[in-house]
Amino acid sequence: MRRFEISADGFPTQQLECSGCSGDALTLALANTAVQQWKVNRRSPDDRSWFFDVTLQNAAGDATTEFRVDTLS
Repeated sequence: MRRFEISADGFPTQQLECSGCSGDALTLALANTAVQQWKVNRRSPDDRSWFFDVTLQNAAGDATTEFRVDTLS
């Protein structure tokens, strides 16, 4: 299992273990959040940090937030 840290402005930072990739870890971290869609924005040169644009559904309308997923181990 790999360990990931998921962070974004306005959201508590989470660490979790996942046997998949950074996208799988992001999906697990946002399991209880109304997500319309997400896509890869960019990654770090060493491939240990991935940045995702996540469109969240809320009462005020859809809003896109950048999430960072770091591979810790």
